[in-house]
Amino acid sequence: MKSEDKFDVVFLKKTNRDGSEGRWVGAKWKRDLERDVFVPSFEDWYRLIVPVCQIEDEKYPPELGYKGRKLVEEFFVDCCSSPTIPFDELRKKYRIPTQED
Repeated sequence: MKSEDKFDVVFLKKTNRDGSEGRWVGAKWKRDLERDVFVPSFEDWYRLIVPVCQIEDEKYPPELGYKGRKLVEEFFVDCCSSPTIPFDELRKKYRIPTQED
């Protein structure tokens, strides 16, 4: 099944902790999958990671000295090179907020 047949990438408005307006990336399923388990392809990951990087650059512009997408890269390097690191440690290291929903 092609990635585009599984879901649409959507941008959701959110209010940041400081009260400013921001965006999150989401996946809106196009239809019920025949399977009970979603098996993401590399294209699925790509379609989600690229917009996440774009939003991180919006929130934390590299041209202003912030890391932006570089922080996403560092997060994934940690995930891939040290898969035994508990997510709570990564949450603290990268200051990842807890989603409310």
